[in-house]
Parts: sequence; C-alpha cells; structure tokens
Amino acid sequence: MNSNKLNSKLHKKQGWISITECPLCGSNDSNHLIDISKKAYLFGKECILVPGNKIPIKECQECGLAYKSIIPSKDFLSEVYERQVENIWTNPYNFRPELKFINQLFPKSGFDLLDIGASRGDLLKECSVFNGRRSALDIVEYPEIKKHIRGEIILSLLDDKKIKWQKKPYNLVTIFDVLEHLYDPKQAFRNIVEFTNRHGYILIETGDINSYKHSKKGMLFWPYTALFEHHIFWSKKSIDYISKIYNLEIVEWKKKKHKKVYTHPLSLKIKRRIKFYTYQISPKTYSSLLKRISPEVMGEAPGNPSSRDHFRVLLKKK
Repeated sequence: MNSNKLNSKLHKKQGWISITECPLCGSNDSNHLIDISKKAYLFGKECILVPGNKIPIKECQECGLAYKSIIPSKDFLSEVYERQVENIWTNPYNFRPELKFINQLFPKSGFDLLDIGASRGDLLKECSVFNGRRSALDIVEYPEIKKHIRGEIILSLLDDKKIKWQKKPYNLVTIFDVLEHLYDPKQAFRNIVEFTNRHGYILIETGDINSYKHSKKGMLFWPYTALFEHHIFWSKKSIDYISKIYNLEIVEWKKKKHKKVYTHPLSLKIKRRIKFYTYQISPKTYSSLLKRISPEVMGEAPGNPSSRDHFRVLLKKK
C-alpha cells in the first residue's frame, strides 16, 4: 500500500497514520460510513489528543471490512501499551461459556491450544482440565500467565511478518477480541493459518459492524469504534472474503453480545442501562453529568447494553 506509506509521513511527528486503502484487500472503492467526533481517546490513564477532532470510518465495497481513516502508528501504539500495561485488560473472566463450546469440539481427547491475546491467561486456566499444550500469544507477558502455560509464550503482534515460535501447529487457535486491533489483517490470517494444524479449528470473536452501520446515529452509540486501539471492524462479508483466500471453512456463525456482558453483576447492568437511556433522552445532560463524575472520559457515548453487537465464528482449516 504505497499511498498509505506516503500518508503516514504526514502524521509521523504526532504518531498518527492516514489509511487511504482497505487494510484487507487494498481496494480504493469505499463507502464513507460516519465521522466519529472525538477530541481525545482515553487509554488506561492517558488522554490522547486526536488530530482534527474526528475519526472517519469507511467500509470497503470489495471485501466488506470497515476501517478508521486515521489510526495510531504501530510504534506510537506500542509506546502507549508499554506505559499503560498495568491499567488495561486486567479484569478477570472465567470463559466458562466458551469452555463448554470448546468441549463440544474435543469431547473425547486432549488438544493443543494457542490463545491469541491471552492477557492474564484466564482461558488457558479453564482449559487446563484438558490434556495437551497450552500456549499464548500477546504483545506483553503478564506475570500471572506463566502458571497456566504448558507450551510457549509468543511475544508479538499478530500481524507481524516474522513471528518467533516453535513451528508446532495447534489443534485449536482462539482469538477473542483481537481482530479489531490489526494493522495488516491479511498477514494476521497468514500467521493464524500457519499456527493451525491440518483440519484444526480457529475460534474467533469480535465486534460486528453490521450491528450499527445501517444507522448513522446508532454507530455513534457503539463504544467499539471509540477505542484508541480499535482500527478495523469485521462483518460476515469480510470473514467470508478472508476465509476463501486461505481455504478456511466456516463451520458456525453466531451473533452474540460481548462475552463479558454475560458475567456483569446486576448492579453494573442497571448502571449501564441508566447511562444509555440518559444519553438517549438528552446527550447534553449526560455529558454535563459525566464531566462532573468522570471528566477524563471526554463525553463518550454509552453503548446499548442489550445489543448483540459481536459475532462468534468457528473456522476449520481444510
């Protein structure tokens, strides 16, 4: 993508790059979905100013991938990650619904698992009841994960071109809430396929752009697009596109809520509903209250807690 490389120089000092072609297929044929009005991102304990106070989101007409036109560079993002690693993605999750689904795939035997975006190792912990290797890929190594490893720890971005690993493929590769972080989704899937053995499974969960793209107002209420580290947004069409390239079979497709919504306590669910409907009735009142309570949030619009805005897809390597 030569045009992207040229445009990246425009924002190099600020740490931002401009995306002018689809990150998945390289097409210039895109549909402008919406401009997310935004003065700053909140990431961990940092407020990061946005160039131009808005983030355009486009949808590729060729492959269906939606993407932000302005995103942080890899180096910029890595620097912020390193500073905020103790403040992000640390809330525990038991993965029991996912464990039940995985158990149906391997009911009578052990299996080798690679969890991409493993964080603290919560999924590896739940899968320790099965025989087989338990490995993790992430950009940083959380101290808690070592006790859940029975294989290797791979430190890398998923879309890096040269990832150092043991070259022993896995029966199951799990990727929960990672695909939205990618810079080079085609390279990421090239790596995923290499990680997976013949007839092995790839289990993915990510946000579904189709949940909101048909309503411009609705997209303003989708927190998924409001995050500093989220660059691209998938749909059934974009998953179909990448599956055909790498000869992957779609075994199951299911729309669902974000995995952590199911385990939120009732008190938090009630608070989120109050926030959402307050914003619906009066955005000005909501923003005014938010500035008093949490000024660092910069007036983020709350998402609908009832929305089935994610999908789970099971792929099989042929």
